[in-house]
Amino acid sequence: QGRMHKNISEAREDLESARVDLRRDFATAWPLRLQAGAALRRQERWSSSTAPTWDFIGADGVIGRNAATGVNDDNLEQFRVARPGYAMFNGRYAALDQFDYGKVFSTFAQSPALFRANTVGAPIPGIVNEEVRAGYVMGTARHAGLTLTGGVRVESTDVQASGSLNDPQNPAQNRITRDGGYTNAFPSAHLKYSLSPNALLRLGYAATAQRPGIGDITPSTTVSYSGATGSGTITQNNPDLKPQFADNYDLAVEYYFRPSGFVSAGLFRKDIKDFIVSATGFVGNGTANGFDGRYAGFVWNTNTNAPTAKVEGFEFDFNQPLAFLPKPFHRLRLFGNYTYLRTEGRYLGGADELVNFVPRSYNVGGSFAWQKWETRVAYNFKGRFLVAYSTDPTARNRQSPDRSLDVNLKYQWRPELGFYADIV
Repeated sequence: QGRMHKNISEAREDLESARVDLRRDFATAWPLRLQAGAALRRQERWSSSTAPTWDFIGADGVIGRNAATGVNDDNLEQFRVARPGYAMFNGRYAALDQFDYGKVFSTFAQSPALFRANTVGAPIPGIVNEEVRAGYVMGTARHAGLTLTGGVRVESTDVQASGSLNDPQNPAQNRITRDGGYTNAFPSAHLKYSLSPNALLRLGYAATAQRPGIGDITPSTTVSYSGATGSGTITQNNPDLKPQFADNYDLAVEYYFRPSGFVSAGLFRKDIKDFIVSATGFVGNGTANGFDGRYAGFVWNTNTNAPTAKVEGFEFDFNQPLAFLPKPFHRLRLFGNYTYLRTEGRYLGGADELVNFVPRSYNVGGSFAWQKWETRVAYNFKGRFLVAYSTDPTARNRQSPDRSLDVNLKYQWRPELGFYADIV
């Protein structure tokens, strides 16, 4: 039997924004600059996805062998490519047959009667309307080698979202609508002090937020039932997701070489609140359970905001041209950086490391320029890290260490024409 699948995804997005900023300088003993502003952003996203299928039925309109004639005229062999396709796991398994998809699509376009569409209902689009209103005040003061900057930003967000509801026992209702909203303040303060003409000390604090993706707050919902228990399972995106909030602390020392180059070292810490995790719970009782009283006791799979998390670490960065060397080696430049992270998240199942944070990474290399030639070599390392969390330690997914060597060679033949080669 031949079956053709076609995934159709569409999305439209409208974005409106406006902002106003005011600034004034004051000639005081400590020169002062004050700023204030307001902004409005509205975003509407419409998205739809469907996956229709067609069966290849041939000229007789029957899939496979026709009982009346005893003949199978489908002739799927006409779409098969003579050479085999790929073999899984570097050839460990036998190579698979492959099809000429261009020929399949052209046949579908020229002779649609050879295909029979399977019934697919009209897709239910996901619609999200998000409005963000914000205002801020900020001041900067300078005295001698000291610069102080501080301020606060306030944001208020409202979300109205609707998506598909796929419930086989309630086909009359195919859409679900949810609302959400939150208001937050984000203060910040930064200090920069010149220890010497070439050295800087930086100390900073900032409250920040990372919003969930539009797709994560579209409440597309799927309901499945268990004949054994009489209840079932609900899988749903969560329009009530709040942003991930973080209090960020940074301390860094920077030293600048003459005529160029620098070395810097810094400590940082992020105290995260409401970080987004996958969660499994149960639908409560009563009309305020989010489903108008239905599905009480069902297992509910969604994303939610967990209480707290922490990221702390150390960074080192170095970039130095060796201009003191004799020619032509004075055009040699060395660079490198190193980052170490330690993370901890308070998941629903207890404390553990966070996903998608790389505990250890570094890059080191050098570049050399001579006349019209320029070359660069860099070694990059990214350590092992957690990709997917599970309360079952044996079900967690991790990315193994990643190492790469980049070699870049360039020749600038003329000002308007150059040649280059990259090896990775």
